[in-house]
Amino acid sequence: MKSHTTLRQKPHSTILLKQRGFTLIELIIYSSLLSIFLTGAVQLTWDLVGAGVKTRARQEVQYQISHAIKRLTFELRNATDVTILAPSSISLTMNNPSRNPTTIALSDGKIWIGYGSGGPCPTTAPCPLTSSSLSVTDLTAIDRSAGNSDNIQFTLAVAYANQGGRQEWSAQQTYTTSVELLSP
Repeated sequence: MKSHTTLRQKPHSTILLKQRGFTLIELIIYSSLLSIFLTGAVQLTWDLVGAGVKTRARQEVQYQISHAIKRLTFELRNATDVTILAPSSISLTMNNPSRNPTTIALSDGKIWIGYGSGGPCPTTAPCPLTSSSLSVTDLTAIDRSAGNSDNIQFTLAVAYANQGGRQEWSAQQTYTTSVELLSP
């Protein structure tokens, strides 16, 4: 009898090759995802910087117009007489003789205030009431007095001095109010 010898083979095995680097498809996918992420991050950063600049411009306008309104209101309320020299120029007579006359005027995009003939801000060399980062575009005073009541209405328009001409750096505000003189 003949005998058969059977060779047993090992079960089918796969040979794993160690992969080095990325395939071209993987590189394209990773590059695309990275560029999308970076584009979004740059856009977000740009928007945040622009929003910060616009907020700063608005805050500066808000602060300056608030300061100017408070100061104008204070000066007008404490005046004994008001003379409107021009729509954007006012002369006030005050109780304190050293502050006579007190002048308030719009010139070169700023509101200027001067007191009497001496001190740090005489009428001959008035001091600016608003900063150079703003441009005051309108200061209009109108006498609204009636009967025994002396009232002055004033309009104040302020714009941020937009050096770069960019829209996100622009801010402006207009405010109109009336003030009654308290002194007789």
